[in-house]
Amino acid sequence: MKGKDYLIHMFEFKNNISSLFVTLTNRCNLKCSYCSADAGPQGKLMANITTVADQIQKWIESSSNKEGWLIFTGGEPTMYGYSNLNKLAEDARKIAKLNQFDLRIGIQTNGTLIKEEFVEICKKWKIEPGVSFDGDIDIHNKYRGNGAHVVKGLKTLRSNNIPFSVIVCLTREIIPILNNTLNWFSEEGIFKIRINILGKAPESRNAEILSGDEIFTARRIIYEHMERDEFKKLKEKNVLDMVNAFDAHKMAVPFRKGHCKSAKCGAGIEIASLNPDGKFSMCVEKSMTDGLPGGAQDLAELKHLASSYWNSYRSWDSCNSCPAYSICDHGCEAYHKNGYSNFENECKGTKLFYNYLKKVRDYKAVSIL
Repeated sequence: MKGKDYLIHMFEFKNNISSLFVTLTNRCNLKCSYCSADAGPQGKLMANITTVADQIQKWIESSSNKEGWLIFTGGEPTMYGYSNLNKLAEDARKIAKLNQFDLRIGIQTNGTLIKEEFVEICKKWKIEPGVSFDGDIDIHNKYRGNGAHVVKGLKTLRSNNIPFSVIVCLTREIIPILNNTLNWFSEEGIFKIRINILGKAPESRNAEILSGDEIFTARRIIYEHMERDEFKKLKEKNVLDMVNAFDAHKMAVPFRKGHCKSAKCGAGIEIASLNPDGKFSMCVEKSMTDGLPGGAQDLAELKHLASSYWNSYRSWDSCNSCPAYSICDHGCEAYHKNGYSNFENECKGTKLFYNYLKKVRDYKAVSIL
């Protein structure tokens, strides 16, 4: 498709992307042992700022939505440079305003480089950081390092009234002290958290494989802590989604999960990832991109690739009659190509949690939102 026909095609194209992840670099000042991305001090990839700005503009201008998330990630995105981050955020805000697009901007950071410049940019452009911290300095240092710097960064964000969330990687060591960890978050005024089960890491790094019983135990502890919270302030999103999905299913009402957990996870259809080379992938999670369609030059090509993928999608046979299907996030639906065995433990944990919710919420179909 060339010339006039291509221009007409691009003018008429509308995308449904509600979350655009932009990987600015694979450079990072840490080398987390369970990191699934090819990131670390050795990283050399840096996105072209003009290409990124142009793709953000095209995303907003061709959007069929009136709102969306733009999330900067890496590697460590602050290593892309504060001046570059400031320019991209400024341009994105201008384009969103011209198109009457309600834009929310996030940045996923390891939290070790939160300085005055970072705070100023977040305030100026209303950027919401997501900070990786494993809930305990000793555990954090074992897998990531610089835990004390992260705690200092979190407190800096709090003292400057910057809205943020914390992402915790669930490890075996944290489960016995999970209640204390959740108490610490509450005491520090950190209420928006997400505790993630680790994905598949490269062979050169280590990712813990938790048992189904361990996964269930963690979810039960999180649920009971949120239920005990007198003012219902602390909200762990993964368990909260499961509980609300359970309640909705019991009441036979529609329930829409978050962008990665809708019926077909949204990869390539509702979410997209712009990589440092300027091309698009269906998913930002590097452990899940191998084998998925990618390398798209623009969102129109990505939509075509994703549609072809989802039209040929087949779920595991074990899911078809599973009663816990209503609350399951399927360990990432697009990742099914890797086989059920990769998610067998998580599957067991979900079934145990479903049976637990039947006991404690059978006559309590009320959201804990």
